Amino acid sequence: MKKILISLLAATSFIGLSYADTKNHATEISEKSRETVALRTLKAKPNTIQVYAKGLICESCGIGVRKKLQKLKFVDKSQPKRGIIMDVHSQLVSISLKPGKSIDVEAIKKAVKGAGYEPITLYSLNAKKLKSISLEN
Repeated sequence: MKKILISLLAATSFIGLSYADTKNHATEISEKSRETVALRTLKAKPNTIQVYAKGLICESCGIGVRKKLQKLKFVDKSQPKRGIIMDVHSQLVSISLKPGKSIDVEAIKKAVKGAGYEPITLYSLNAKKLKSISLEN
């Protein structure tokens, strides 16, 4: 009985810590901070775009985003994490693009929505400057 109680307490503590960690990730950053993160990432990773997926606060919960985006024909699955990298702090999803392929903005919106998140903005580089496209209807 004592072993069961100890196990139960340990499991409860773990769940509590996990929940607390998730709550800390939910802290909303400013639009300017998100743009700074997007610009830095895009400059470091050519042939990449960023999507602000509102509500993406946990990488484990965002597995659906990765799976849905990886199905798109223009995603370079040879890149790390099969071309989709999530940053839960900024709620940005990096999408590695196949060279020479054009992106389908509607397909990106549909994939993010289909995973249960709200696609807000798509970021890309244009002449080394940040370009943003609203994905909201």
